[in-house]
Amino acid sequence: MTNVILYLPGVSSSSGNHLMKILVRRVNDSNLKICGCIDTLKKTLGDPLERFGVAVLWAASREELRTFEGMQCFLDDLALIVILPDRTRGAAEEAYKLYPRFLCYQDGDLRQVGSVVSKMLKRNSRSD
Repeated sequence: MTNVILYLPGVSSSSGNHLMKILVRRVNDSNLKICGCIDTLKKTLGDPLERFGVAVLWAASREELRTFEGMQCFLDDLALIVILPDRTRGAAEEAYKLYPRFLCYQDGDLRQVGSVVSKMLKRNSRSD
């Protein structure tokens, strides 16, 4: 189970596109699923035939972070990375409710996300 799911809303910024390029370079194409809307994300995570080990969630807003909370049952078994919409304390507090393994800001160094995903995939492949 080394597949990665990336939630990147269709209206993401150039930073979002940069993150997608980083992950495409780090993850084999056949192991990366990109979802552009919440409904697709829910459907994909709820599909018993789909298996993911890592989820990278780009939160466009604090409201979207709260939406992720409502999806916790789908996220519990995943190594979770959350990209925060802003640097406010409230956004970080919302994100921590999801029990992520790594947090990053949209205006931060997104290459770190690629490195963390690579390490997670290596760890998952050793335990399979």
